[in-house]
Amino acid sequence: MERIKIGGILEGKGLGSISLTGMADRRGMASRVFLTLAQHRINIEFISHIVDDEGKGRMTFCVERKNLEDVVSLLHQNREQIGHGRLLHDRNVGTVSVFGPHFREKFGVAGTFFTAIGSADINILAISTSVSTVSCLVAETDMPAAVAALSKAFDLPGT
Repeated sequence: MERIKIGGILEGKGLGSISLTGMADRRGMASRVFLTLAQHRINIEFISHIVDDEGKGRMTFCVERKNLEDVVSLLHQNREQIGHGRLLHDRNVGTVSVFGPHFREKFGVAGTFFTAIGSADINILAISTSVSTVSCLVAETDMPAAVAALSKAFDLPGT
């Protein structure tokens, strides 16, 4: 099978992840979280959110590792306003992404991406996609293997 041409691979290093569980499925819940962080000048680098069949949301996002403790503290302080259940966090994560134009028109980008990551025996902690990227959150120690696997699986510029 011919390798899929992509624009490149991106790595997000030095990150910490936060997962909020048990969030009510109501309008404005995400804005409560991210406006609270924006007011404290904290940038978000990855977001994944799902609502289960019982109407409870789970949101996972990443911040720079140096801000992790401040974010955890802010979310605990604003727990009633935000309305989350458990707050879980991990200091040692990173993101790996493939990007390129026209992913909408290219069949197999996600399948190739996840096959490569799985074949490298890497556990995916969260997934986020757009029309031009496929990204996942992995343990920081798995970043080099993830990049190597994706480099082998896709047709990169200059190769």
